[in-house]
Amino acid sequence: MITKRKLIDIVKNSKLIYLTYYYLISPILSIAGLFIKAQKMECLFVCYGGRKYGDNVRPIYLQMLMDTRFRNWKFIWAFRDPNEFELPDKIRTKKVKIDSLEFFYYALRAKCWITNVSVQRGLSFKNRGTLYVNTWHGVPLKRIRCCVKDGFNVRTAEKFDLIFSEGTYDSKISVPAFQVKEKQIKITGYPRNDIMFDESLDLNKKVRRKYGLHDERIVLYAPTFRDYIKNDSGGFTFQKKLSPEKFQNTLGDQYKLLVRAHGAIEDHSTSDSSCVDVSDYPDVEDLLVAADILVSDYSGIIFDFSLLEKPIICFIYDLETYKKERGFFVDIEHFLPFKKCNTEEELYDAIKNIDIEESRNQARLFQKQCGLVKKGAAKNAVNEIYLALASQFK
Repeated sequence: MITKRKLIDIVKNSKLIYLTYYYLISPILSIAGLFIKAQKMECLFVCYGGRKYGDNVRPIYLQMLMDTRFRNWKFIWAFRDPNEFELPDKIRTKKVKIDSLEFFYYALRAKCWITNVSVQRGLSFKNRGTLYVNTWHGVPLKRIRCCVKDGFNVRTAEKFDLIFSEGTYDSKISVPAFQVKEKQIKITGYPRNDIMFDESLDLNKKVRRKYGLHDERIVLYAPTFRDYIKNDSGGFTFQKKLSPEKFQNTLGDQYKLLVRAHGAIEDHSTSDSSCVDVSDYPDVEDLLVAADILVSDYSGIIFDFSLLEKPIICFIYDLETYKKERGFFVDIEHFLPFKKCNTEEELYDAIKNIDIEESRNQARLFQKQCGLVKKGAAKNAVNEIYLALASQFK
């Protein structure tokens, strides 16, 4: 039996099937849009294809709810399972099931689309008067979208009106990756990171209480995915190159390993009692605040964690393979100022010998190098949306 995941994978990876799907369905939806009256004060939100209520999309929504300039607006959230999420507003906000007729109806009439990946489901049906905003979901070290070998077809790539970036580094990358002009990219910072600087929330205590942790030093292992490593159903799988048991035996009880698989990975479960699998924890920002040390590789989480100025270690055991299979925008070994390890032994030694002051200086250097915006990103983003709507999208 072909699963939905496998079917999606087939469509994505077969150029003929995808182009047939694209050129057959897109015109049908575009024609339908001619008969649906556009609403000047409706905004549609989609986060990770309807799987989540979070990332950069949620804080923008919450900010718009509070912003008096949007007091007469109505908001629509699209989810795979609308019953899974409770939203703070039930008067001005409606939930719909993604890929349903109701979803496409509201998508065709909304004045504004806000997403961290995509709204159009691999198609093209946006009305000319709709403002299409992409917040993206992580600053890329690895190549993305139109810059990936055999990746997005430039002709069928989505045409975004605004792209939000975390700093000057990813602004430059966004031009070729998203096929947009420089003026369409706005350096706002990532709205999801604002919460990390709200001390009243005590996110460290929240995470430790949930997982029964006390004074242990938390090491968060959060690698990116390998799109060349898949399971039988076609989904990305988690490559276990770090042994939780070896971690615990080497470093002792004063350290606790938290493992978070990339959101694109479906097969990530672990039965090892030596670590805590936090892959399903809803908000990674909470985990970043609680973590004392981040171990990652080529993931954009490095940029977010650097804002907290805590130790970062890059576990790049497959650098040459990843470079060949996926590719990078930069020379990883020279671009990242953090400690780099190729083996578990090197990693554990690096953890035991961390210099806090040196780590803080590395993070500050990285922030400056990438021109990262630290706070106030949600307000920045909503202001850019308002200005865009008030000008060319009247």
